[in-house]
Amino acid sequence: METKQPVWKKIGTVGDVNPLDHDGGLIYQDETGVYPAELEYIARTAKDSWKVFRWPLDRCETVTADGKTLLVPFGFPTRTDLPHPLADYDEWFNSNLESAASFADRTVEDFRAALCSEDARTRALAYLDLAQNHGFENFDSYPVTFTSRTELEARYKGDDCLRRSC
Repeated sequence: METKQPVWKKIGTVGDVNPLDHDGGLIYQDETGVYPAELEYIARTAKDSWKVFRWPLDRCETVTADGKTLLVPFGFPTRTDLPHPLADYDEWFNSNLESAASFADRTVEDFRAALCSEDARTRALAYLDLAQNHGFENFDSYPVTFTSRTELEARYKGDDCLRRSC
């Protein structure tokens, strides 16, 4: 059986327009439609050190169960093959969304709407707020570390998105 590999296309940016110097990231969309969009975020950690975090921008869906608003993967509420109750699929950050919303100067409702948006750019901003609140390592435990500006620039060679908003 052949596994379809993603074909990534940059569709936008987040953070500073010069992410190599001031932190920011790129939003990628899989043109095959198999994989969710992803956010790659470049964080400068020292004068000559950067960490590049990358994680999927999974689309969520809200559902009410036992009087609680759950944030579950998109499409789960209509599935009949789940081995566990729907509440077991509640996103880990949903239980503390009030704190993240306050941190990002959003309402909880706005946050949930952004995470459920069909638009990957809207989800990227919400996931970025979550990562800034909870720590980027909670979204990518194995970031790529660069200690050479030349190597970091080579990763994004020819990328116009680093010089302007896509």
